[in-house]
Amino acid sequence: MSKKVYRRFRETTLERMAKVAVWGRARDLFRSIVNEPSIGGWLLDITGRHEGMFPESYDIEANLSTIKRVRHTIAHSLSEDLSTTDIARAEILVRIIALAVLLETAGIDEEKGREILGDEYSGVDRIIELS
Repeated sequence: MSKKVYRRFRETTLERMAKVAVWGRARDLFRSIVNEPSIGGWLLDITGRHEGMFPESYDIEANLSTIKRVRHTIAHSLSEDLSTTDIARAEILVRIIALAVLLETAGIDEEKGREILGDEYSGVDRIIELS
C-alpha cells in the first residue's frame, strides 16, 4: 500500500473510531507501522555499524533477541513471566550497545573499545535472581 493510501486509511479509521482511552495508543501504532523502524531494526542497524567494538563473547544475535523479547513483553503487558534477572540482563545489554556508540564517537579504537565492553559484558554473568 502506498504511503498516501495508508495515510488516508489511517486518518479515516481514527476519525471513525470512538474517542476511548486506547485511541491515543491506536494513533501511535498506526504512525509507527509506516514511519518508524522496529526496535529490532534500530538495534540491528546500530550493532552492525559498530560491530568491531563488541567483544567476541557478545553474541549480537542472541543478545538482540533477549532485548527485543523483554521489551515486547513489557510494552504489550504480556502474561509471560519476566524475572528480575531477565530485565537486568536486557538493561545491561542495551547499555553495552549505547556504550559502543559513545566509545566510537569519542574516537576510541576498536581494540580498546572491545576491552572496555568486554569488562562491562562480564557483568551479565554476575546478575543474581532477586526474587
